[in-house]
Amino acid sequence: MFDLIIFIVLSLIFWYTVFLNIKITRHNKALKVELMQLALDKAVISQKLSEVNAKPIEDKEAFVKFLSDSREMAFQYIKDVQEKLENMVDELDSSVEYFNNYGIVSQGYPNYEFCKKFVKHYEELKTMIPEDDNNGS
Repeated sequence: MFDLIIFIVLSLIFWYTVFLNIKITRHNKALKVELMQLALDKAVISQKLSEVNAKPIEDKEAFVKFLSDSREMAFQYIKDVQEKLENMVDELDSSVEYFNNYGIVSQGYPNYEFCKKFVKHYEELKTMIPEDDNNGS
């Protein structure tokens, strides 16, 4: 009886070891495939990098021009947005000020909550407009 128990325990240990071996072998194969892919990726990236470094100066100058143009377009966009915000502030400032002063009277109206939210976001947007250092110049 004791021999049977030892045989069963040793058989279980053997089959568990075989199972672990198969699992580790599969994992190693997956790691090898991943390692080969990484090596290929590295080779492709280094080849592309050497091609980029070997490009003539004209391409680099074109890229610098693109960056400069993009910068100018971004500044123009910012300027346009600030002008639109200033126009909005000019047109709505008196209404918002009136609501801030006398809005408590209109609490019963259905659009009161909307007006409160609008005024809150309006004030946040108003802070985004830079102060004019040149006083209108």
